[in-house]
Amino acid sequence: MNKMVRPVGDGSSLVFKLTHNFGTPDVVVAIRDSNLPGEQIGTDVTILSKDEVQISFAVAPGNDAYTVTIIG
Repeated sequence: MNKMVRPVGDGSSLVFKLTHNFGTPDVVVAIRDSNLPGEQIGTDVTILSKDEVQISFAVAPGNDAYTVTIIG
């Protein structure tokens, strides 16, 4: 099993493409508030390919506001 953890947010972007290079579209994506580790965030996640996912927000998150974990 592979795992990637990455902060996202820059104050202006609504969409983030994350490359995980796991070689499978069968991944689990979790997004949480970086300042409140127990609070998960619901947002749109799209599996783009066997190596990339896209996360979209309605409001641009602040600098590194959220932490994304991808497991596959």
